[in-house]
Amino acid sequence: MKLFCTGDLHIGRRSSHLPDTEQHSCADAWLRAADTAIYETADVVLLSGDIINKDNQFFEAAGPLEAGIQKLIERKIHVCAVAGNHDYRALTQFLHGIQGDYLHLLGVDGKWDSVIIEHGGQKLRVVGWSFPSEHVQANPLESFPDTGASDIPTMGLVHCDIDSSGSKYAPVPLGDLKSQHNICFWLTGHIHIPNAYNDTHPLVLNPGSLQAMDPGETGDHGPWIVEINGGVVSQPQQLKTSTVKYCKFDIDVTDWEIDDIKRNIIDEVYDQSQSALLDNDAKIVSARVNITGSTSLQTEMKSQLANTDELKGDGFHIDQINFAITPPIDIELLAAGKGAAAIAARILLSIDAGTLKQEHAKLYEDAKAQMDKAYDANGYELILQNKTDSSEDVAPDEDCVLAALKSQCQRLIGEMVEGSQAK
Repeated sequence: MKLFCTGDLHIGRRSSHLPDTEQHSCADAWLRAADTAIYETADVVLLSGDIINKDNQFFEAAGPLEAGIQKLIERKIHVCAVAGNHDYRALTQFLHGIQGDYLHLLGVDGKWDSVIIEHGGQKLRVVGWSFPSEHVQANPLESFPDTGASDIPTMGLVHCDIDSSGSKYAPVPLGDLKSQHNICFWLTGHIHIPNAYNDTHPLVLNPGSLQAMDPGETGDHGPWIVEINGGVVSQPQQLKTSTVKYCKFDIDVTDWEIDDIKRNIIDEVYDQSQSALLDNDAKIVSARVNITGSTSLQTEMKSQLANTDELKGDGFHIDQINFAITPPIDIELLAAGKGAAAIAARILLSIDAGTLKQEHAKLYEDAKAQMDKAYDANGYELILQNKTDSSEDVAPDEDCVLAALKSQCQRLIGEMVEGSQAK
């Protein structure tokens, strides 16, 4: 049986950080997905929650969502769905208005239930759970029913926050999913970055968002194909259909001349964008550029690159430019000296050596505490309520703290050395 797997459609939203977002709506992505499922001769379309972006965007989502579903069920393709934290109320209300034997909303009110799908002489049981409210702090697998041994292959469909203890969005340890030995395949939702946990049985597939929506959703996005034959599950295959691809590019400007800076940046981003666009349907790259290397022209470069609207090219849009450059100095020699720049140099060396937490424990702890405080601040409550479940929305971890400290040290060294040279 051929399964077409996706989730986190967020119909009602559009890809952001682009000069023209109208061409890249999640509604259009869903309609293309329905056509793709038909083209791929899928037997079942599986939707793992957050199909509608928000309850207050119900009317914007209703037309495209119904059009796609009707197109599928007219061709006798089963559609199995669960509700997520964004559409726990709206999806239930909406799907109950669509009649037919090929549409199955599972797990309403947070109660596991199942449906057996028959196609071409094969059977598949789909067990699903939907969000009963916006926030669920309990692990939904604690109430998972005993499916028992069966000749019918059984898969699970759930919107949950994998390996995120303390989450308000149905936290489920990956080990709990893997321990359900009567399940041959799990399709999950909520995290917008795709990931296939296929090292051990059963396969756990988090398909990621169907359409990449913001710079935190880097990499390829689109639906996945999984085939189940007699309980044997194929390796998942991603169809890279998102019309936007968000990328982070590093560009080393060591030895660059200031007169060539804009042209060189455009050429570098163009080349990296063309590589990123290979083998997928994306039409444009939204790039965040990290300028690295060693140069004495830091101030001039920042001035020339301040207006990203001037840095245009075919197939890409530069959303943001960050600077992580240092003046052409010997960092080890600087670290042997005295003063703030020397201290910053020593911190920088310890970060590169992986010894910061041992050599500068208090600095690390203070930085982590301040970043946690900002993340948990009441002033950001609205941001957290509208979080996109992408990599940029998670609480700051060790890598995040080290990256912030490294950036600040590089900036401090650059500005202090430039300042001393200007005197």
